[in-house]
Amino acid sequence: MHLILGLILFVGVVIMTTLVFIGYMLYKKSKQTGTLDDMLASKESDLIDIYNSLEQMMAEIEQYTTQAKQDIHVQKSQIGAWYEKLLQKEQVSQPVVMEAPIHKVLPTPIESTPVKMRESDEDQLMNSAKKHRELKGTKVRALYNKGIPIVDIAKEMSIGQGEVQLLLNIKRK
Repeated sequence: MHLILGLILFVGVVIMTTLVFIGYMLYKKSKQTGTLDDMLASKESDLIDIYNSLEQMMAEIEQYTTQAKQDIHVQKSQIGAWYEKLLQKEQVSQPVVMEAPIHKVLPTPIESTPVKMRESDEDQLMNSAKKHRELKGTKVRALYNKGIPIVDIAKEMSIGQGEVQLLLNIKRK
């Protein structure tokens, strides 16, 4: 989560730096040539285009962040279910002697308990994630081969255009 927030902050800083640089270049160029009205109209159009591009990028980042949060929630639920199954297996194989009240015997909540997954569970999780990526890449490639533009593919699959490009580039290699 911190990585995503850091990435968003970094993108914001890069965008602001770019805008300041463009503003400086516009100011410098305006002193050199052309009429002021023509240059202002041209630069205003350029800035509107840049602004629209930035809005689109921010919307894509927001969509990506939302999807990442949903994916994290799903994976957290799966891990919690696996942890509960593991606890149930341990309780069945080893009888529990109740010497203290039940609230003292129960393990701490899942969030604060480090979970050591078995290698088979790790492999299953990794294979599931790999299969999901491959299916997503296959669907992106199929839509692209049908002649559907990248913008429409991104909207249909609720992913960013950059991710669509990345999936297409990965499949090409």
